[in-house]
Amino acid sequence: MGQSRTASFGWSYWAIAIATMVWFGLGIVSFLWQIGIDGFASLPTNLRDLAANRPSWATLGFAASVFAGFAGGGLLIYGQRQASKLFALSLAGAVVHGMYVLPTGMPKLAGPEWIMAGIAPILVAAFLLWYAWRKLWDSVDD
Repeated sequence: MGQSRTASFGWSYWAIAIATMVWFGLGIVSFLWQIGIDGFASLPTNLRDLAANRPSWATLGFAASVFAGFAGGGLLIYGQRQASKLFALSLAGAVVHGMYVLPTGMPKLAGPEWIMAGIAPILVAAFLLWYAWRKLWDSVDD
């Protein structure tokens, strides 16, 4: 049994891993809130309209992004290389969801809402894919 892959990582690795779990955990809460009756009714009108008219492929992209990202965050904490594969799936889901939100949501959402709904998930997933690949594949020789 060798030393844990994560033993040599500094505090920033752990901060990013924990922030990843929080980010995608909040994404899961948002997803479940939007598909639930009570949560959907409590959304502001502009977000409710956007979510009500969202096609199933965009909803599937949203779900894939947050659930794969959360699982990837868990694997990142344990130093598992498979985290990068889940972050790739999360990025693909974020891009698919963004294909609906970015052109459709722009007229309905204010600046910060549009950025958080369309651009931020893509940027975060892309960063985490790069980060997991760099930390878990490039830095360790088996």
